Amino acid sequence: MASFETFDAHNDLLNELVVRSREPNPFGRYYLEELRAGGVRLQVCPIYLFWDQVGERSLRSTMENVQAWRRAAADNPGEVVLVRSHEDLELARETDRIGLLLSFEGVEPIGNDPSLIEPFVELGVRMVGLTHFQRNLYADGNGEPPQGGLSTLGRLLVTRLQELGVIIDLAHASDGTFADVLEVATEAPVVVSHTACRSLHEIPRNITDDQMRAVAARDGVVGLFPMPMFLGADLDCSLDRFVEHIQHAVEVVGIEHVGLGGDFISRLLVCPGLGVERIPPWLGVNFDQMALVVDGIDGPRGYPTLAAELERRGLAEGEVAAIMGGNFMRVLERALRERKANHLTTEMHS
Repeated sequence: MASFETFDAHNDLLNELVVRSREPNPFGRYYLEELRAGGVRLQVCPIYLFWDQVGERSLRSTMENVQAWRRAAADNPGEVVLVRSHEDLELARETDRIGLLLSFEGVEPIGNDPSLIEPFVELGVRMVGLTHFQRNLYADGNGEPPQGGLSTLGRLLVTRLQELGVIIDLAHASDGTFADVLEVATEAPVVVSHTACRSLHEIPRNITDDQMRAVAARDGVVGLFPMPMFLGADLDCSLDRFVEHIQHAVEVVGIEHVGLGGDFISRLLVCPGLGVERIPPWLGVNFDQMALVVDGIDGPRGYPTLAAELERRGLAEGEVAAIMGGNFMRVLERALRERKANHLTTEMHS
């Protein structure tokens, strides 16, 4: 079986690194081997704030996440590169190091001022999701009725993200937010980092075939995640069920617009200091009775199992490579190149 380079568009590992910040080299101890075993060459690291981290606490928690991201590289200089630019991405490849990309999963830390996204972009944020499940000052998440869209502030923020060359992530966007972002950000790179197919399991958290087509029309990528609660009402934990979602997405938008976003929350729920008490109570989810992992893929280490199954089902080596990492890498490379070009043009005219 061929080995594949994996681009994982969503892994909340920073939450655990923050909790374990007093331990020596927590990234090296708990994640490095796991990512290596899964062939992960680029890992997106979202800043996700828990429901009780609000107000000024949200800003402090965000900076703790940023510091955990920076420390992962500082503690493991021969293994990790922080990816802020196309040059960083090339360095990671040339030196066989894991690239870590910083993202936002909800923009609560910027308060009511869209311009405050700019210092976070300077720090290294290259992908932004406006919401988690809930509504905030900028947009509705997909856990909110009646699925409203962008606020006036949200439109200003999306416009600025486009100007800054930041990838916009629609994974938790409500249907209204999804449509509004595509209307406002006509040129921004757009992805869905971690989701499943609503036509196979009809819940607001999953995206429709038309939404997939809209992302593909912008040369974006839809990342599928192996979480049974979103794959089917019967909590089917089989690898077959996860692959069905991947195959459906491929049928709708083609191989070149499908990728992976792990979102392996089962690990976080057993981490001391995290656990189910940190999950928003209004979601109404009883995690004690939920299956949280797909058979054979309980973390990044399971990605080769998925690749082998895709090959077994008849996908060519190049097609598997595209799903495992090539498609998301294409979007990131383009975004980083265009950001650099825009930055150089601005410097020349300043």
